[in-house]
Amino acid sequence: SAIGIDVGIVRFATMSDGSFVAPLNSFKKHQQRLARYQRRMSHKAKCNVKLKRTTFSSNWKKAKLKVQQIHNTIANARKDFLHK
Repeated sequence: SAIGIDVGIVRFATMSDGSFVAPLNSFKKHQQRLARYQRRMSHKAKCNVKLKRTTFSSNWKKAKLKVQQIHNTIANARKDFLHK
């Protein structure tokens, strides 16, 4: 017997028999960590004011790397969910 699948936004997929698959909440899982590290990054010095250079401080670069890693974790979780 054939089954119809409706892909949506609120529910990831709804089957023709009424059952549904809930979406992955990967962002909600990492939201607090991401906000914490984004706040830490905003407090770091972005550039050397005395020399008027646009180079970023080492601590700012480290904080940015941490934020990028969290974004990468969220993206990988979404990709993994879609391909399973």
